[in-house]
Amino acid sequence: MIKNSIQELVNIDVRTRQNLLELGFLSLGCWRNILDRGLPKEPLLKNQGVYTILRNDPTNPVFYKPVEVQRIGNVIKPLSICLLQTRWVTGVPVLYFGAAGIRSNRTLRQRLNDMRRHCLGETTRNGPHRGGEMLWQVQGYKEFELMIMRTGEHPLPRAWECALNNRFLVLCGKLPFANCQS
Repeated sequence: MIKNSIQELVNIDVRTRQNLLELGFLSLGCWRNILDRGLPKEPLLKNQGVYTILRNDPTNPVFYKPVEVQRIGNVIKPLSICLLQTRWVTGVPVLYFGAAGIRSNRTLRQRLNDMRRHCLGETTRNGPHRGGEMLWQVQGYKEFELMIMRTGEHPLPRAWECALNNRFLVLCGKLPFANCQS
């Protein structure tokens, strides 16, 4: 259920877990469980919408070196630790905003299954989920939390993703860690 409109994001701090819950996001839990068991049987996953990945650990992250993630096999184009450090937004749990249903009627379940497969190392040269790939260069990524929100059909998922990223940019001066564009 969408509790707020895109226009109301101007009054919402999208950097915090609590505010995202109040906005209408639903937590699907820890990424470790999703990797081990698959996505839960959550009816909202049958819809198009937006999702976010959060790191609920306030300490500074430790990053895998490019050679380490190449060995793990879940990052196609690893970034240097120096670049990852400059992208990090200190003190903010939100790491990434994504959307399902941007150019097609793909559901959250389909898009997040792509992300899960990518994280497990089932990749090709182009994906299946290149967006947010730098998430997997953060040690402890299996403890990240996944949250989803139904938005309605195309073009709403992309509009919400852009609005969330733009609001984050206003609040922090840069995009979430793993978002390269708004």
